[in-house]
Amino acid sequence: MKKFFILFLLLAVAGSAWASNDWKTANTDNAWFTPTNWSGGVVPSRAVETNTRTYQTLFNTIVGGPVINSGAAESFQLEVGGSNDAVGPTKSIGTVTINGGTLTTGSLDNLRGGYFRCGASSTSNRWGAIYMNGGTVNVGGVEPFTVGWGSTTLDVRGWLYMTAGTINVTNKFIIGNAAGASGYADLDGGTIYAGDFQMKVTAGTGTVSLNMSGDAEIIITGDKTALVAQYMDNGWINEEVLYDYDGRNPGKTTLYIPEPATLCLLGFGALSLLRRKR
Repeated sequence: MKKFFILFLLLAVAGSAWASNDWKTANTDNAWFTPTNWSGGVVPSRAVETNTRTYQTLFNTIVGGPVINSGAAESFQLEVGGSNDAVGPTKSIGTVTINGGTLTTGSLDNLRGGYFRCGASSTSNRWGAIYMNGGTVNVGGVEPFTVGWGSTTLDVRGWLYMTAGTINVTNKFIIGNAAGASGYADLDGGTIYAGDFQMKVTAGTGTVSLNMSGDAEIIITGDKTALVAQYMDNGWINEEVLYDYDGRNPGKTTLYIPEPATLCLLGFGALSLLRRKR
């Protein structure tokens, strides 16, 4: 049986909590280990709590990782990753699924180092995936929301699959933060708002990609068009993506997919010119 590991770093002040499965809107104390906060009345098994961090271990593909369907969940620092140190053809992937409700990570005052990292570790090989199918994720704090966070020598990989909903990032949205980290974002819908945006922060063996389709949008504070143009030249962003600054959203850079009617009117040559427009 495959082992799935979700690593939760709860370094928050009292009241920070995590929700999984059918998190109740009218929970009693918003705490992870309170059975009555769960629709089934059962806390996920094999939770081992220390004074600084909580490990949540899930064992099979049916259970998978936590699923937030409704209500509100909070965590100060969150890392998602299945352990891949064992030799063998099968790799485990830690998962978090958001179908509705609200998940908040990072400090609510945005002054402390809370974060949300998917496919993350500085000491072991870990793979993680986020499935965003609705609801809202708020990533506060001074640290970024990162898909693929690791170090030079580790095999760390993160995936973001988004079909709907909204992700609000106070700081940076990063895909691949280190030389050995790989990050992949597949956006078929929904909107990501971010204070900044980076891909493949450090040159190295890790790979990165951003594939957008449907009505997906990324809206970034400030003029990031030169940066986006470079990422597209590198082949990290699919060529169907258009972007502009101060157009669709004043004072912001917007990445989006044109409507079919726009494609027919402009043609691919004109789209290339529009994409490059400053």
